[in-house]
Amino acid sequence: MNNAHCSLCGKELEIYDILNDYSVKRERIGYGSMYDGMALNLCICSDCLDKMILLCKINPLTKAAEPVHQQGNLYH
Repeated sequence: MNNAHCSLCGKELEIYDILNDYSVKRERIGYGSMYDGMALNLCICSDCLDKMILLCKINPLTKAAEPVHQQGNLYH
């Protein structure tokens, strides 16, 4: 397995960080950013994700959809 690290704190990502994939990927950053034209691959650990959410002035969280296996029994 590749040893991925958090882009913010630098610690090695744990298995749950990798499985949950908190990363942000953009093929190209658009106009308006000082990084215009660059690609972005931001890997984030769960601790840094929690810290980033707490820094937001507007809550970025919404209720997630139920997993498919909980939406109803497929075998009636």
